[in-house]
Amino acid sequence: QHALRDRLTTVIADRAGRNFLVAAMAAVPLSTARTPTDPEAKGFDRAGIPSGVGEALSKYLDRLPDNRQQRDRGLLTALVYARGAGLDDPAWLAFAAALGYGASVADLDALRRSPAADYLLQTTTTERGANPVTRLFHQALTDELIAPRDQSCDESALLDVLLSLAQRTGWQDRYLREHAAEHAAAAGRLDQLLEDPLYLLTVDPLRLLPHL
Repeated sequence: QHALRDRLTTVIADRAGRNFLVAAMAAVPLSTARTPTDPEAKGFDRAGIPSGVGEALSKYLDRLPDNRQQRDRGLLTALVYARGAGLDDPAWLAFAAALGYGASVADLDALRRSPAADYLLQTTTTERGANPVTRLFHQALTDELIAPRDQSCDESALLDVLLSLAQRTGWQDRYLREHAAEHAAAAGRLDQLLEDPLYLLTVDPLRLLPHL
């Protein structure tokens, strides 16, 4: 129904302005809905089409089944705190659990298969043979998800996860070596790292110096 499609995309574009992320997140659920939305239908409300990232994200999550709404928000919130290229799946699940959102590998796969995954997630492989890592697709998503959080408290919980991993691996994990200082500084606990001689032996000084 080309005429209907054009009417709807015109409204989406008008509401989103120049923000492609908002337009995409608004269009995806409308394009997969069982019944079409027609701007010329009686009772149509333009306010039902999101005009900002927060609104688009909320509307996207609200359309998910009840058992996925909170879980997917939690998984996305965990990625807010990812540094560098992102988190591999075990670290992603550990971060989510530390923030109070239990999830499984199957839940990660379900999120990746969701229609809007291309506008929510960015997954890359940092080096040959390494596990893929994931981060949020756009800084606007990070800004929206982090706004209501107690960031220092969250970072402290995540640092505990990283320190626990370090006790098991001896700082061999690449993410630990490259980004532990960022999490510690954000949590106000950098001194705790500086008291660990094994950390000081493995960290690249160039990554540590900006936080001293």
